[in-house]
Amino acid sequence: MNIIRKRISSLQNKPIITGAFFLTASGIICRLLGFLYRIFLSNTIGAKELGIFQLVMPVFILGVSVCSGGIQIAVSRFVAENIKNKDECINIFKAGIVLCLFLSILSCGFIFLFSNQIATYCIGSDKCASLIRLLCLAIPMAAFHSCVFGYYFGISRAGIPAVAEIVEQLSKMIAFGIVFYVFGNNFCANKAVVAVISLVLSEFVNTLFLCHMIIKECRCISTDDTTSNNSFKNSLKNSIAKIFKVSYILTLNKVMLNTFQSVEAFLFPIMLFKYGLSKSEAIEMYGVFSGMALPIVMFPSSVITSVSLLLMPKIARDNSGQKKSSLNKTTQSVTTATAFCGIMCTLFFFLLGNPIGHFLFKNSIAGSYIVTLSWLCPFLYLSITLGSILHGLGKTTEAFLHNMASVIIRICFLVFVVPQTGITGYYWGTLLSYIVITLLHYNGVRKEIQ
Repeated sequence: MNIIRKRISSLQNKPIITGAFFLTASGIICRLLGFLYRIFLSNTIGAKELGIFQLVMPVFILGVSVCSGGIQIAVSRFVAENIKNKDECINIFKAGIVLCLFLSILSCGFIFLFSNQIATYCIGSDKCASLIRLLCLAIPMAAFHSCVFGYYFGISRAGIPAVAEIVEQLSKMIAFGIVFYVFGNNFCANKAVVAVISLVLSEFVNTLFLCHMIIKECRCISTDDTTSNNSFKNSLKNSIAKIFKVSYILTLNKVMLNTFQSVEAFLFPIMLFKYGLSKSEAIEMYGVFSGMALPIVMFPSSVITSVSLLLMPKIARDNSGQKKSSLNKTTQSVTTATAFCGIMCTLFFFLLGNPIGHFLFKNSIAGSYIVTLSWLCPFLYLSITLGSILHGLGKTTEAFLHNMASVIIRICFLVFVVPQTGITGYYWGTLLSYIVITLLHYNGVRKEIQ
């Protein structure tokens, strides 16, 4: 028993290990639930409607990035730096929420008012306007989630975000089942709306859960001290100014990056249409690629992402404390493990991609896409880890420029290569883009920790 207690105690002193365990476990569960959801989604609404759903998602992601793209990172970083001062941590979190709500109003209002123009001129389909307006409802809730996650990652308590992700995924599946089987016949002309409604409902359920948890957190920490109450407004203003000073750069970077990624998503079916496919075939191919094959290849990244989310606050603490030896040790161990994981995943998907695609989606095209995308794994996973290290070192602009270079490479291949070679050209562009971003990230990290 003493040995067990010592083991537990040693793990409690290693928040990255315990936090990564919780996030990895929840990530695996969420990915498995997500697979079941996508399989059910593709079999229920079809590849074409799945493609339409995937086309409107960049609008949602862009809207969320405006509200919280840099705020989550700033909250996580400042909370990690002030972890011994619980009241200051709560003030930083509240300041993040104020900024999120303010930006949510602006973002939702803009997207809602110009939904018809976005659907017509950006996506190329008038039918998507109603889906975009529905997605506006989920943007403030998603921004709130990211801010709460930033707080809990900053204090190295990943259990709450881990449970929240599972709650969101389960509620999405349940909501989809209820909405489709109760109202599905009324949405037969546009079944993608069922997926959007289920997303909005899942965000609402998750918001209720996180509100309950964060209210308990604030009650446990807050005091009734009169001086603290009198200085609360000043402290909140200072925290807002502090977060805004860092987050506006991060948010602008995130918005620009997501804008380019949205352009990439919108161009995908257009360039396939220029290659010779019909509009319906192009959207269906996009649905198979982004809704079936890519999530399979991204599945192991749940482990990488879990470690990276908790790695950034530790890197920030070590960097502020000038702990170079700890920085080197952490960076080397995490990157080595990530590279090994990427190589093993490449072998796995290359050998078993076709059976996986046929078994899960009853789609041979999805299987061939998985095999081709398998070569991305080492570079894709390393880019996640190295990017998180750069953010922890405070090199957010440098990381943004690297990401921009990667996206621009893919867009160039879409515009100039795909119309002549089809989707094969996009594969080559994607592989090149991830090789470039991995090398750029690695060079940036190496210069900082040496």
